[in-house]
Amino acid sequence: MQPMSARARAALVCLVLAVFVGASARAANAAFPGANGEIYFFGFVPTAGAGELQAMNGDGTGVHRIIGYRSPAFSELDRYASSPDGSRLVIESGRDIWELNADGSGLTDVVAGATTDRNPSWVPGGKRILYDHGVHGRLVPYVANADGSHARRLLRKAPCGALAQFCQPNPVWSVKGRVAVVSDRDARGDNEIWAMNPDGSDPVELTHTPGTYSDLDWSPDGGRLAFTRDNHIFIVSASGGDEAQLATGVPDLATEGWPSWSPDGTAMAFAGVRFQAPPAQQSSSAIYVLKLAPSATATAITPGTSETRPAWRPLVQGPPVLPPLVEHYLTIQSRHVALSRKGVAGVRMRCDPADACNGKVGLVTSAAVACGHGHKRRVSLGTGRVRLSPFQTATVHVRLNHRARELVRCLGTVRTRAIATLRPTDAQSSITVRRSISLRAPR
Repeated sequence: MQPMSARARAALVCLVLAVFVGASARAANAAFPGANGEIYFFGFVPTAGAGELQAMNGDGTGVHRIIGYRSPAFSELDRYASSPDGSRLVIESGRDIWELNADGSGLTDVVAGATTDRNPSWVPGGKRILYDHGVHGRLVPYVANADGSHARRLLRKAPCGALAQFCQPNPVWSVKGRVAVVSDRDARGDNEIWAMNPDGSDPVELTHTPGTYSDLDWSPDGGRLAFTRDNHIFIVSASGGDEAQLATGVPDLATEGWPSWSPDGTAMAFAGVRFQAPPAQQSSSAIYVLKLAPSATATAITPGTSETRPAWRPLVQGPPVLPPLVEHYLTIQSRHVALSRKGVAGVRMRCDPADACNGKVGLVTSAAVACGHGHKRRVSLGTGRVRLSPFQTATVHVRLNHRARELVRCLGTVRTRAIATLRPTDAQSSITVRRSISLRAPR
């Protein structure tokens, strides 16, 4: 092996320092269930004095190039994540987000523009991507189709009030339908990790230790979250509670980062840096794999020439795992609705998943069937079709039947119940949401 030139050595040291200094700028990811495939990583090429995106087997064998340093997407390659089925990659380079096939072919710039877009990851199902979008100097989580189309804001309230250099949300979406972000919105104004529903409801503060957070990675079952804080890896339950530092079993590791769960949930890959004793004082970064078993010791699977940023690729057979559907995905917002002279009631609704909501909504009542009579029974007033785009708020028109219109005109105001049934594409089952609405006769 030829000795490394002084220029290459300097580039290697700078690369290691760039990876582990300023951790707040590092990526988010989410592990998806499946068989264990290759591990993507950023490897250093001494002959070129530069790095490239590579892949290898889980034991470190079979190393091969995915994207070379001469690629148009490699000028500032930083973050990448494998799709839930393992067929594609999404990567961040410079200000843009790119997508490509697992073998490096089909490179496409899917999110480009004058603003900064960072920290890409995938929504379960593989049809959408998540990323941080620059808005007035701050980063706000966005969701878009995998081809970059139909981009829209994810959470109603931005997680970070501070500028991007102080707080980056790093959004990740679990197979259980929870979104984890870094946020400084707690009472103290410290950066902590929160988990919530995709519309921001039911927030839970997972961590309670101020620090620099990055590298968020959901476990394949969505039950735990791994992350890096101040150059060490921790794991916390999806419901919060006590966090635990990852016990690597390697005593001379100075820093660890970039945790990546294996798709089968039995192991974790990460990048570790060893600082050699004086007089060398040269850092050495390598990819490690740790079996998640008591008293296990992490094993270095790369030679330690500045290999960093592992991301495990799942091998999936059959349909993708979709998150469960919960009621917050659909909201009936109307409380009081005035019936039009043509007998149409406009019901305001909002769809909050990362895909469209299609179904129907009906109005029913137990009001008197005829004015002046005390007899009551359940009466169907009418139905309407629901066709909502992701995160869209719109009025759904419910046309009342003739008997229902006469009843509303007779009583003036009728207490009704709106019942909506629909099924977003990125969900396992349909859902029914109910809400009481006061229906008023036209004036």
